[in-house]
Amino acid sequence: MNYVKVLTKNPRDPEDKRYFAKFQSKGTLKLESASDRNALLGAKFGSDRGHLIEVADYLANRVKDLLEQGHEVDLGSLGKFSPSIHSEGQDVKEPYLFDPNRQIKKVTVRWTPSRLLRTLDKNHIHFKVVNKRRIDEQEE
Repeated sequence: MNYVKVLTKNPRDPEDKRYFAKFQSKGTLKLESASDRNALLGAKFGSDRGHLIEVADYLANRVKDLLEQGHEVDLGSLGKFSPSIHSEGQDVKEPYLFDPNRQIKKVTVRWTPSRLLRTLDKNHIHFKVVNKRRIDEQEE
């Protein structure tokens, strides 16, 4: 796993600066890309890969629909998805004075990883310090 060393200020003490390790991506693997599917799905699924992509697309659209209807969606080992409302505050509590079209600015999705995905085992990871630029940008 690549990382960069970043000089960061302590928010409580601006004079206190330290170097911290920060994850540096090797690039994004996309299910839609044929070359990335092998890395994401491995050889286990063989000719069923196309069906897996269809299932992933269907599941993403279905989860979005359910979230928009106000549900939380628990996908087991993939984690739990829930809507998060970002709104402007108001001084009075009365709901009839609250205009959601004006005061709700956006709704995003919050993802809570399952126990399986919550923490990676650092003993299984080889760490390597790199420059700040992404690896795929350096090779161009």
